[in-house]
Amino acid sequence: MANLKKSAYVVAVAALFVAIFPFAYHQNKTNSTAQAAAEIRLTKGTDISGYDISDQYAAYRAYQDGAYNVYVYSFADKSTTKVNAAAIAVDALGPYILQRYVYWVDHVADGWIINQHDILTGANRVIKKTDMRIQSISLYDEYVTYIVKVDDTHNNVVLVKLSDLSEHVLTDGKSWSADVAVFKNFVVWSQYPHALGVDDTHLKGDIMSYQIDSQYAHVLLPSMEGIGYVGLVDTTLAFMQRVNNASVISIYYMNTGTSYQLTSSDKNAAYPSLSMETIAYMTLGDGQKQISYLKFGSNQWGILSTAGATKMPPQVSHDGKKIAWLDNRAGTMDLYYYDFVALSEELDQDKDGLSDAEETKLGTNVYSTDTDNDGLTDREEVERYHTNPTKWDTDGDGLSDGEEVLRWTTNPLKADSNSNGLTDVQDLKTGFSPITLTQQFTSYAGVMRWPGLGDEYRKSEELRDALNVLLGAGHWRAHGNADWFKMVNAYIYGGYSAEEVASYARGNGYALSANTPAEYWRTYQAGIGHSTTAYIFSGKNVPVQKTVSPKQYQAKKFAPKNLPKVYSSAEVTPSSVKNVYKATYYLLP
Repeated sequence: MANLKKSAYVVAVAALFVAIFPFAYHQNKTNSTAQAAAEIRLTKGTDISGYDISDQYAAYRAYQDGAYNVYVYSFADKSTTKVNAAAIAVDALGPYILQRYVYWVDHVADGWIINQHDILTGANRVIKKTDMRIQSISLYDEYVTYIVKVDDTHNNVVLVKLSDLSEHVLTDGKSWSADVAVFKNFVVWSQYPHALGVDDTHLKGDIMSYQIDSQYAHVLLPSMEGIGYVGLVDTTLAFMQRVNNASVISIYYMNTGTSYQLTSSDKNAAYPSLSMETIAYMTLGDGQKQISYLKFGSNQWGILSTAGATKMPPQVSHDGKKIAWLDNRAGTMDLYYYDFVALSEELDQDKDGLSDAEETKLGTNVYSTDTDNDGLTDREEVERYHTNPTKWDTDGDGLSDGEEVLRWTTNPLKADSNSNGLTDVQDLKTGFSPITLTQQFTSYAGVMRWPGLGDEYRKSEELRDALNVLLGAGHWRAHGNADWFKMVNAYIYGGYSAEEVASYARGNGYALSANTPAEYWRTYQAGIGHSTTAYIFSGKNVPVQKTVSPKQYQAKKFAPKNLPKVYSSAEVTPSSVKNVYKATYYLLP
């Protein structure tokens, strides 16, 4: 919330309710998915540890820029700013937004401090320092309340007035409080006789109330199991408790003394966040964690967020128009929020040309340009190719829609593009084109043979002339027709250079491959470390023959630039090597 923020210290009571979920409101509700609203992903790949949201800002704590930092995002100008001057500790708390300020708790060398950042001026200051661990914090207008650890089983609730930084300890250090909230003139907190352990499932505690102006403290709601995560707005209190071995959310009106159970006891619900008109909490629908909400005035309720992802409890902005949460559906714990005002028809978060509203109807991912990862954008599939943007292979022939369109130019809506009785994949496996009836592939996968033999002949003559220049006419030969065909195919279809074919002709069997294109073969040879024979120069005019690795060979074979390209031992003479640098250089054999 903008004016009321809290963060529960993760104690045993939270562990008791980690299974959390769907709900039944005790009155009639209108089931709504809020079609005009939009779910928006605020961060990408961030792995956030803590966060808060208000009407104007979102703040979060994450490991970025080589350290843990606090960042503030402005909804008005869509900018993000790091606000802490020095890196914060891994066990810090927060951040929390209160009007134009951001607060966070940091663990420093000599204790714990509460920091304040002014968003408008950029100024930072420490408003509180203590040698005791701060476990939870809540803010409203001119007050900050927090819980500090006294020992392993007891803690204290402290109230600080921001105007003069005066403080008042509200408890006696002989009890354990799981959470605290402040709003206007009231502070409320859950209180147990001692810290909760794994065997304290049914331990009962009280919800306490403190009236700031009169300094009157009393038990507001006595003797309840599993109470915690209290939220307070005006005189409305929301909290979770344990009923019939299940976590439920209850509402209590402090001005009338009346209460009701918001969620049913046959399911689990926990971690409420409250604003003047909206409450959000975590639920489990069909075995999956969800974020649920209820708008009090209209009795409109709904379930937000993608099922199956790990989530952290929600936060509601003070005006009730935004609900934020963290989940890891995209692999990192990122910040999402649901905006009841923003129109999904006007949003395109992945910039693929389809609005979020259109993608929701299609079942595609509003955060990914290519939902099914087939190589085509969602918009291309919908508007150009009419394929299914949620299916990797629309026609079921074994080729992705992207492969069919971008590589083979086959029909992604027809499993047998050339109607020859074989699927496109079967054509490819047997060496034939999936788009013609007779054209055959070469030994280099995906490369089609030229239709005219005359073109192949002219290229073979071109290769022969190049080899005569490089190696000398009569100084090289192919070992039969099959060997010559291999050399010609490598030159025409494999992408091998005349120099590489020349190296093969001189006996380097690793210079080319009969079925692997040159661009892959070169990388492969360098990676596996086949050796080759080369001639080295070490500042001398006399070449020495040596076996070297491909990595050495490829790294230095063209340097220095003024060194003549020499291809046979007969041609490597002192007169052909001039101005050689005092380093080792390798030449083709």
